[in-house]
Amino acid sequence: MRKLVKKIACVLPLMALFALGCAQGGEVASTSSSVASLPATCSQTISGGASSGVELCKISGAIGHAKITGLKTNSGDHSSVSLALGFDSFPGSNPASIASNQMRIQWYGGGTPAPAAQANMYYGGTSGSNMGTISNTGYTAGAQSVCFDIVGGAQPQFIYWVTGVNSADCSDDSTLTLNRAVAVKFNWGTADASIAANKKNYYYASASIASTPTIELKTTPVSGCSSMVTSAAENANQALCSVSSTNGKHFRIENIDGTALGTATSKYFYLASGFEANRTTGFNGATTTDDGRFVLTGGKNHASANWTYLDFSGESTSGAPLTTVDYQASTTTLCADVAPPRTTLWAHNVSGADCNDRSTLTTGNAILHKTTGTNPWTSAAALASGTDYIRISGSTAPRIGVTRVLIFAGTAL
Repeated sequence: MRKLVKKIACVLPLMALFALGCAQGGEVASTSSSVASLPATCSQTISGGASSGVELCKISGAIGHAKITGLKTNSGDHSSVSLALGFDSFPGSNPASIASNQMRIQWYGGGTPAPAAQANMYYGGTSGSNMGTISNTGYTAGAQSVCFDIVGGAQPQFIYWVTGVNSADCSDDSTLTLNRAVAVKFNWGTADASIAANKKNYYYASASIASTPTIELKTTPVSGCSSMVTSAAENANQALCSVSSTNGKHFRIENIDGTALGTATSKYFYLASGFEANRTTGFNGATTTDDGRFVLTGGKNHASANWTYLDFSGESTSGAPLTTVDYQASTTTLCADVAPPRTTLWAHNVSGADCNDRSTLTTGNAILHKTTGTNPWTSAAALASGTDYIRISGSTAPRIGVTRVLIFAGTAL
């Protein structure tokens, strides 16, 4: 059998290249290396048959972004291409099940006369497609460039793009925004595990497929990030992970919990976007005309009522706060588009909005949709370059709880 050569571009300082074993000409030995010596980015061209699975180049953490340049299957012969992420060994082309910390992405070329060509994504201990099928975007007719992000650890957020579809370009990270994605998966049901970072990743292609794609892996997603909320947010400002976007942002504030507040009052959370670094003061009335800043406040007010309101461009909806979300009755999740001059806020499972399913989010089922105001709000500069924070009010317990904040470049709408 012809020996398969792995062509790898290692993004490392010179000393680290020798530690990894990168030889002249870009080849790498298939030996294990410590995580500390591995690069954050690698690239590999598949130059031979892959029907037995090809182990991909290693990076220093779990995959945050992946791109396949030259993805192609045959049409109508049941051929397929797939990636298997987080395995000890190649699991085969179609394993009956996978573990909770593993993921598979498969591009199927279809049969004659059926079934149709389609892509499927699987995660977290199930043999069925977790994501639902994605229609053939043209990979059976010609080579395509596809890419995806895996954002966050447990319950990863999966965002998938195809070059030339929705104005996305997998070679231009600035185009890889939420609203340009072909498919988005924010919730996987009961599965709850980070994809294994210390395992192996594989590429598979049916023997009849002759393409030679290049696969790039990165530890950092390009479209979004995830921050777990810690004690640093208790009556203080916890800086969140950074996403730069000139096209607005989409936020998810997960598991907001006021069920244990009891008789305590004036207990809020604040999600603030576009502020200066190292800010220590709070966020009440913290925006000014067209400063590009945004604050979402929610919780239990001084009179024990549920309040949700927004501050932006020197304006506030606190004079007519929303009471739609009952933080004291159950745990909830909010999601929001912030794209001057538009702000759209949804509550999970309210009026048919599902913050886990972008396709359900409309202006009609938003709990707040605001596009105009007294003060102009046209600048997105602060959103693009400022610091985002979470703050949980209250010098003593009980406080309202928030577990995680996710931030994405671009918007749901």
